Amino acid sequence: MTLPPSVERRDGIEPYRLDLFLSVDIVGSTAYKFSQDVATRPDQLPSPEGLDQTTWFHAIGKFYEHFHRRFMSDGEAAGVALWKALGDELVYRAVIRDRAQTAALVAGFAGAVQETREVVQGFSRTLDLKACAWVADFPVRNVTISIDGLRSGGRQVEDFIGPSMDVGFRLGAFATRRKMMVSVELALILATGDHGEGAGSFTFGYDRRESLKGVLGGDAYPLIWIDLENDRDQMEVNRCEARLQGRRADLSRADVVEFCRAYMAATPWMEMPHLGQDGAGDFADPPPSYGRYVRKRQARLDQEAERLARRDTRPPGPEDGPSASDDLLGDMPVPSPDGDA
Repeated sequence: MTLPPSVERRDGIEPYRLDLFLSVDIVGSTAYKFSQDVATRPDQLPSPEGLDQTTWFHAIGKFYEHFHRRFMSDGEAAGVALWKALGDELVYRAVIRDRAQTAALVAGFAGAVQETREVVQGFSRTLDLKACAWVADFPVRNVTISIDGLRSGGRQVEDFIGPSMDVGFRLGAFATRRKMMVSVELALILATGDHGEGAGSFTFGYDRRESLKGVLGGDAYPLIWIDLENDRDQMEVNRCEARLQGRRADLSRADVVEFCRAYMAATPWMEMPHLGQDGAGDFADPPPSYGRYVRKRQARLDQEAERLARRDTRPPGPEDGPSASDDLLGDMPVPSPDGDA
């Protein structure tokens, strides 16, 4: 279903939006911090001016500085913003509109992970980076929360909540140096993309389906990943191990596409995302939940316009239908009562 532009732009109806989230985290940072003298002897903690370049402060600072500069300087990173810095983790966000843009952003992010890995390992071989990426659609299945009066750097502070966000952060627990975990929807977008420069370098892997706390009512979720290993010796070990176990070292794109489509079709909670500039294929139309949202909102707006035109000031009654503030998540399947128990 393609929505008329006039409907998408109408006041009171939020436009559909698909966001890409990219997370990078330091592996081994806690052990590294506690291995330093400043952690075991806090009475000898130096002043900021006296920090030398061997302390964990400097290692973490270089991670922030180098990764952010490397990723944001990539020519494809236009429109990307740092959403959150959570301890040793950085989370970026971008609105995506087509497969080529999405693939370029993920490829640039993966390249920044691989390059910055060398920087942090210059401090200690016990340090490494892991990454995760997912997509979330708004405004029905996930929502944007603006915190009134709370601003940072002159900008309104926003948060994003919803089931897709829960999936993304849960997947991060399965990421490793080698495995950049990706959500099912993102895997499908990348595997069906028009593979331009850099975008065709993804090597997909699959582990199993795993129950993620509170996600899908406890049903198992696929662990799909992109291979970020760039050490040649370790890459050869991985290839040999795959042959030893009688499996392929990587997955074909066709197999990834087929599996993701089948899994999404069999999972009531999931819907195909919409990429506004992809005019055909899986992502051409907005999902059914957004169509229901638009029809419900437009019906209510039309009722209110009629009432104002008649100068009818009575409060809306049951005969007026659902109010404009209906809980739009009512269009989604009811989650299991065991959800986040």
